[in-house]
Amino acid sequence: MPCLTYGLRGVIHATVQVESDHPDLHSGVDGSELMDESLKDLVMLLAKLTGPHGRIEISGFYDPILPVTDAEKERYAEIANTLIHRNPALGDSETLIASLMHRWRDASLTIHRFKVSGPENSTIIPRMASAVLSLRLVPNQEVAVTKRLLVNFLEDNFKKLDTKNHLTEPWLGDPDNELFQTLEEAIMDVWGPIGEGRKASISSRSTVNGTTKPKASPMTSSTLTNGSDHTSVASPTNPTVLAELRARACGRWLLAKETKDKK
Repeated sequence: MPCLTYGLRGVIHATVQVESDHPDLHSGVDGSELMDESLKDLVMLLAKLTGPHGRIEISGFYDPILPVTDAEKERYAEIANTLIHRNPALGDSETLIASLMHRWRDASLTIHRFKVSGPENSTIIPRMASAVLSLRLVPNQEVAVTKRLLVNFLEDNFKKLDTKNHLTEPWLGDPDNELFQTLEEAIMDVWGPIGEGRKASISSRSTVNGTTKPKASPMTSSTLTNGSDHTSVASPTNPTVLAELRARACGRWLLAKETKDKK
C-alpha cells in the first residue's frame, strides 16, 4: 500500500560497559556479597534509566519535546477512525490514538541485549558486562544534548553504587600510525574494496583428486543490506585467507622496519 512519510524519530545507539579489575571467576569458589560484580552493577545502573511504564528518568530528557497541538490531535483521531473502520478488532479510538502516539511521536528507551566475558555457563562471575541500548528522539531533542544527559546520568548513578568496578571510557585510535596503515594495506591486498569481492592473489580454484573445484571466498561486509545486527557476516573465516592476511601484514611490517633501520 503506498504511503507518504512526513516524520520519523531519530535514534542514539549506546553501549554501557562495566569492567572489574579481577579476571572471570567461579561463583562457587569466589562468589560473595562482598564482591562487586560487573553484571550486578550494570543491571542496577540500567534499572535507574526508566521507571514505571517505561518513563525515562534522565533529568531534562523530556524538556525540549513540543506539546501536542490541536491539529495533531485531529490528525491522529482521523487516522484512528479510518483504521478502526477497516478493522474493528483494533478496539476503541482513544486507546488506539494513545498507542500510535507512543510509537510515532513519543521518545523512548530500549535495552536490546547483554554481553558478558568468559564462557557461557551458569558458574562464571564475568569480569566485563555490557548492554546495548537505544534512545528514540523526537523533534526539538538534539542528539548532542541528549547524549550528554545520558552520559552524565550514567556516571552520576554509577558513583552512587559505591563499587570498585568502573565504567569503560570511550577511546579513539590513530588511523595514521604505522601499524594501522600496514594492516590496512594488507587487508586491501587480500580483500579488495567492499563490493569487489576478494582479489585474485590466491587462486580461486583448487584441484582435488583430479577434479577442479572453486575455492570458497569470504563475503564482504553486508552491513548496508543487513543493518547493524552483530550476526551479519562481515569478517573472514576461510583459514587460507586468514593465513595470507597475517603473512602480508607481517611482511609489510618487516619491510617497513627494514627500510626504517637502513635510514
